[in-house]
Amino acid sequence: MMKTIRHITSKQQGIFNRKVFMKLNFMMLMIGMSLSGCQDFLEAKPDKSLAVPTSLRDMNAILDNNTTNFFSFIAEVAADNFYHTEALWNAVPTERDRNIYIWENTAADGDGGTLAGRYRTIFNANTVIETLPSINIQASEREEYRRIEGFAYFTRAYVLLEMAQLYTEPYQESNAATAKGLPLKLSADINEPSPRASLEETYRRIEADLKRAAQLLPAQSSSPTRANKAAAYATLARMYLYQRKYPEAGLYADSSLQLNNQLLDYKTIINSATPFPIFNREKLFYVYANSSNVTVARAKVDTLLYASYANADRRKLLFFRRNADNSYAFQGSYAQSTITFAMGPTTAEMYLIRAESRARAGATDAALEDLNTLMRNRWDNTFIPFSAANANEALRLILAERRKELVFRGIRWADLRRLNFEPEFAQVLQRKLGNRTYTLLPNDKRYVFPIPESIIQLSGIEQNDR
Repeated sequence: MMKTIRHITSKQQGIFNRKVFMKLNFMMLMIGMSLSGCQDFLEAKPDKSLAVPTSLRDMNAILDNNTTNFFSFIAEVAADNFYHTEALWNAVPTERDRNIYIWENTAADGDGGTLAGRYRTIFNANTVIETLPSINIQASEREEYRRIEGFAYFTRAYVLLEMAQLYTEPYQESNAATAKGLPLKLSADINEPSPRASLEETYRRIEADLKRAAQLLPAQSSSPTRANKAAAYATLARMYLYQRKYPEAGLYADSSLQLNNQLLDYKTIINSATPFPIFNREKLFYVYANSSNVTVARAKVDTLLYASYANADRRKLLFFRRNADNSYAFQGSYAQSTITFAMGPTTAEMYLIRAESRARAGATDAALEDLNTLMRNRWDNTFIPFSAANANEALRLILAERRKELVFRGIRWADLRRLNFEPEFAQVLQRKLGNRTYTLLPNDKRYVFPIPESIIQLSGIEQNDR
């Protein structure tokens, strides 16, 4: 997959400078902390004498490394957008992926590569943040300096927010000060200890980094693989949504939409195996992922989910393809691929966050205005605007469309986690494999992935409750 992304970005955007990256190969040695080795993935001691980054070009090469935009899809595997038959489940290559699907993932089979890989990306960001002040720049380079610094803060925050949805419990203000958060590695100093912070400290760090990023980043970026202000505001909106701080989520969704409110008109999209352009105008930040579970050949779209799309809804045609057994597979990724999924925030997601925030505040008409703006670009010409008798009815409509719009974007798991606190929206998940049925109840401890045992042994950090 790294080969694919190099091809896309170098050919279409020209932002990965391979020569510079090879010159900075020492960084890969510095951050290539293998889990099979004997050093802590948070505290390994690389050889800094190999090379020294000395220019903005070097900083760009560090941040434009593929790992910045490659994320885990294990949350999608555990969510409820698809199902396996028993034969297809048995054909999944790894025991770990099979166990995640039935929510029996243990510390022994947890995704160590996901956690270690994310801290490698954080190490990259920390290296840039700490090295930039020592670089002499020309007056003409000041804006580029600010952009790079902003992108480094954004990268660190985006990674922490993603990991918080996997490895920490859902945010509750009542216990966030004592609940276990993430190890906050905020320095490239390999001697700095990395204990787990509280959940409150984790989210405050994410918030601070994103707000700093929003100050520094430009309104426009040269590629969706590089963040801009709209992406920073969008990620803040996501963060507040996951915390169930809905007024703040709506505020930052609005800030993002003030900079970019463009939508694709699905009436103009031609159906094909990969119908959507990879770098389309809705994409605020390009993040991609894949999984051996979630492939066109294995992942069958949940039947109730597919049935929830009206025939006049263009998403029903563009997102899905019929299988030979009359089940359906997902084809609507904004990654323009049948094996890769786009996960980053979009303008459509911002309309939905702002709509939800407005509905929860009782602003029914404004909430429906946002929802109908999106739906006019999703349905055919027979679309009749949604209406609701009250704000709660509007909220139900918005959450239903959020599920359908953001399918296979890697965020359904986070939505399940936050909505489980509301009895009317809580979900009981079930998997059926032959005669066996597996159940995940709302607020089950299995909504938090275990820290892989290999990392516990190397780092000594606390394990999640099981």
